[in-house]
Amino acid sequence: MEAKQVWQDPGLPPKGNVKATVYSMAYAPSGKEVVVAVSSLVLVYATIDGDLRHRLRGHKDTVYALAYAPSGSRFASGGADRTVIIWNDKGEGILKFTHNDSIQCVCYSKSEQLTSCTASDFGLWSKEQKSVTKHKISSKILSCTWGDLLALGMASGTVQIRDKKAAEHSRFERNGPVWCVAWCDDTLVVGAWDETLAFYHNGVLIKERKIGSYPVSLCPCGPHLVVGGSDRTAALYTREGVRLATICEDAEWVFSVVSHRNNSVGVGSYGGAISLWHLEFEAVYGLASDRFAFTEKMTDVIVQQAEKRVRIKSRERVVNIALYMDRLAIQLPDRVNVYECDEGDLHYRLRKEHGLTGVSSQRLVGITAHHVLLCTEAKLLLYQDQQLVRQWILDVAITSIVVDGGPAGREGLIVGLENGAVLKLYLDNAFPVELVPPSSSGIVVASLSPDRKRLLMLSTSQILQIYEGSKVVMVEEDVTGAAFNAHLDDCVCYSQFSDKVAVRFIDKPALQHKIKGRVVGSAGSKVFVVDGTRVEAVDLPQSQALSQHIADKDFETAHKLACLGVTEADWRRLAIAAARAMNLETARAAYSRVHDLRLLEVLKDDKDADVLQGELLAYAGQYQEAAKVFSRAGKVQLAIDLFADLRQWEEAKMFAASSDVDSRELVRRQAEWAEEIEDWNAAAEMYVSVDPARAVQLLGERRHPGWVKQLASIARTVTGDVLRKCATYFLDAGEDELAREVYAKLDDVDMLIELHVRKQQWAEAIALAGERKNTEKLYLPYAEYLALHDQFDEALDAYRKAGRPDQASRMMEQLTFNAVVESRFKDASYYYWRLATESLRSAFEAGGPDAVHDALPFYQSCLEKADAYYAYSFLESFFLPFTPVQPEVLFNAARFLVNTLGTNEAPLGISRVKILYTLAKQAKTLGAYKLARFAYDKLAHTKVDAAWVDSLEVDMVTVHAKPVRDSPDLLPVCYRCGAANALLNPATARSHNCDVCASCGHPFVRSFLTFDILPLIEFLPAPPITDDEALSLIREPPTEQIGDDDDGDLFTKAINRTLSTQDDAYVSVTVDADTLASLRREEVYVCAPRHPGMRATFYKSALPDVHLAISQHRFFHEEDFEFAVLRDGHCPYSRLKDLGDTGPC
Repeated sequence: MEAKQVWQDPGLPPKGNVKATVYSMAYAPSGKEVVVAVSSLVLVYATIDGDLRHRLRGHKDTVYALAYAPSGSRFASGGADRTVIIWNDKGEGILKFTHNDSIQCVCYSKSEQLTSCTASDFGLWSKEQKSVTKHKISSKILSCTWGDLLALGMASGTVQIRDKKAAEHSRFERNGPVWCVAWCDDTLVVGAWDETLAFYHNGVLIKERKIGSYPVSLCPCGPHLVVGGSDRTAALYTREGVRLATICEDAEWVFSVVSHRNNSVGVGSYGGAISLWHLEFEAVYGLASDRFAFTEKMTDVIVQQAEKRVRIKSRERVVNIALYMDRLAIQLPDRVNVYECDEGDLHYRLRKEHGLTGVSSQRLVGITAHHVLLCTEAKLLLYQDQQLVRQWILDVAITSIVVDGGPAGREGLIVGLENGAVLKLYLDNAFPVELVPPSSSGIVVASLSPDRKRLLMLSTSQILQIYEGSKVVMVEEDVTGAAFNAHLDDCVCYSQFSDKVAVRFIDKPALQHKIKGRVVGSAGSKVFVVDGTRVEAVDLPQSQALSQHIADKDFETAHKLACLGVTEADWRRLAIAAARAMNLETARAAYSRVHDLRLLEVLKDDKDADVLQGELLAYAGQYQEAAKVFSRAGKVQLAIDLFADLRQWEEAKMFAASSDVDSRELVRRQAEWAEEIEDWNAAAEMYVSVDPARAVQLLGERRHPGWVKQLASIARTVTGDVLRKCATYFLDAGEDELAREVYAKLDDVDMLIELHVRKQQWAEAIALAGERKNTEKLYLPYAEYLALHDQFDEALDAYRKAGRPDQASRMMEQLTFNAVVESRFKDASYYYWRLATESLRSAFEAGGPDAVHDALPFYQSCLEKADAYYAYSFLESFFLPFTPVQPEVLFNAARFLVNTLGTNEAPLGISRVKILYTLAKQAKTLGAYKLARFAYDKLAHTKVDAAWVDSLEVDMVTVHAKPVRDSPDLLPVCYRCGAANALLNPATARSHNCDVCASCGHPFVRSFLTFDILPLIEFLPAPPITDDEALSLIREPPTEQIGDDDDGDLFTKAINRTLSTQDDAYVSVTVDADTLASLRREEVYVCAPRHPGMRATFYKSALPDVHLAISQHRFFHEEDFEFAVLRDGHCPYSRLKDLGDTGPC
């Protein structure tokens, strides 16, 4: 740092023994004027030349304080006359106010709030206020300053921190009067007369420095502090209180210092002298290849390499820096510190054993592997481990030294002298070697190129010269700094006036870059420039230099340049140029950098030069030239492949015409390209001639507009699997007519059936199927269709034909459940009957007679449920508002259900309460009072509908008024044994299915329309008579004349014989051949076998005049049956429409 005096004014002469002391100074924010308080005057000086512009006389006594507003529009002064005057920037007084004591100091805040301080109070004023707000204090205020808060320094040593409303924020004590305070960012610097500078942050002392004098005034100056005081100097300090340099010295105490951001410092002394100084900060730096070091805040050294940087702090001013490999030397005012770091690391460690002390008169100029170089004018000193080991005394002063490298301990030095000579010294040799003889201008810098073949020399006359041996190969003028590139032998970087930096290879034109600063070094793509006090590493683009070397076909240097850092486009440009010049090594390296694997593959193998050039032309987009090169080399196929890859089919065909290339393959490739660009129509047309299957697949998958018509056209010309694939796509698209045409052509009946099924054209599908086997694909979807359309009977038949009885059973079970839940009990009965018959059929088809025998229990259970639901459907109608069913029918159905169900759990949906309720009502109506009482008693123990309670109670009362007997006309008579039975079988309380004669056990055969007992007696032909033989005998005219005497009737005898021989268990009447032959056929009814392998069931009518009808093992009165069939169109029980013979055998 160097302080240069701009101007000086000796100030006003003393009056008597009183000197005209400069108590305060203030800079205008613009820096063009400085205001000085001298005696009772306020003087305004021009900073540029010290011209006195205003002499303001507003005060009547000594002026102690000045402050300029941040806006620059006004400043304030205060003094011993207790008055504060506010002036505008033209020196005109605009406001005045007073205090009760003399004004000691004034200051402005950032918001231009003015603070004026005295011995007893301080005041706050702003232009928005009409009056000054004053606040009492306990001690005399000596100094004040505004930051975000107001700091007040007092004679008692107290420092108070207050906010904008004067409320106390914090306070702390010093050991002496506080004559100066200043904010540096958020740190408060306090100068007290205990000879210290103290630093506070948020009211906490963070650092304290003894300075050896009384500080009277201090102010921030950039990153530093300027302090003036009793040592009669204005000195520069760091913001940590470290003294860096003396700005100026005076004969008296320095009472006032002030600084501006342009590094200008104003100094006022007790004797009245006024001076203005400009501080010039020099860059202190060191370079070693791509590593450089520079100072910051004059005390810190920053070492940077690439993106890494490290800071080395010291408490003293750094005088000089030297770098060499892993060593760093820092010269402080009284010593040289040597640091070392590990290779590849920036962690420097101080090596005290290598340092030097007591060298304040010498200047550090370099450091080597083992030595430190110092210089004093014409003497060069070499130290090792704090010992002077060699010195060179030259004729003239040394102006430049560069360590040129070499073996450790024997490094070479390039020394530039004041007389223009350049020498080379070796550390182990006392005799220098002259490289350049003396000239008229001194040397600023001299250095060798990395290959030691060229010498760079920059003179004080700003002339740059490059020597190669004794020959000057390059000269440039107006150069301010220069250096060889540490990584390129013949590349030199230099800076010129007008903020330009040039990069030049020795035999090529210079390349200009707009960069501010002085070049001090260059390494790779970086150039190191000094701008002010900082050294910056600037990245230079290498594209222009690369172009120069590519043009000269210097690919080796071009590759080195590219490695320093160029764009991908530059790498590619280098690769193309090198490949065309057949410099394949450089081309491969360049393509590797851009990860162009295709071109690396091209350059991978040794190829014919013409083929390689053709491929490179093709990749460069010069297709015609590439094709011609291929043709000349006899590689026509490569030209065809090139144009095929480019989809330039006409060009490819033109080259193919001159060769024996298979045109079908070219058509295929053109079709593939059309497929890639989604031109499906063109692709299909081309595929037809070379690959019909692919054409069909493409049309079927892509389905562009018009594809159906195009596929139909193809289908008429192909056969086999391709034709079948056409049909598949037609089906997917819903083009059933075209699909039918194709399958007809293929004679594929199964697919035609499937097509009809798909369209639900069931009649056509069934007709086409004929007697074919494996028709599950037809009848299964047909059954599902029928079930979906509520045609359940037909659906069951379809499931059977499809060979899926499990599906039929599952459907019937679901239908039964739904019918019960919906109270459709006749439907439930019908489905259980169907389920029973299907179970036997399925069992026989699956396993024969043995399986049928195993299925009989399930079959019988389904039939019982079918009968129960059928009878219950009549009872359910009783609970409708109007019922068409006669009381006798309801009465008989209720008795049938009670006898049949017995004590077993009733099937789902059948209510015993409703059965008993119906039975009770009808029994009372028909005169079966005993049975009615029984039913009412049962109902009394059940939970009935609340709506029935009153009616039941009345009925129960009235029925007890009736005789306890049933009408004899209602009692059932067994036609087998002739016994009269109770209305309810007594055995129902112990078992179920007790609708039999209580005497002989013969099952009652009921009409399934009226549920009255029919005059039918069950019998069986005696073994070994078969069913067919029995029927033949019955159908023949009787051989015996039957009289009126029943005892003579053979059938009656058979009954009596059976009754006499049977025990408690029921035994069917067995008749022999003679008995069968004696029966009249109109009296015999036959229930056909339920399934092949089972026996038929025979019944003889005891009353031939009662005409009966039979259907599916259920009997009806003939008239009732015929009426029901005519009304409904089917059997009332089985719902069969084709009834066949329903009469006797």
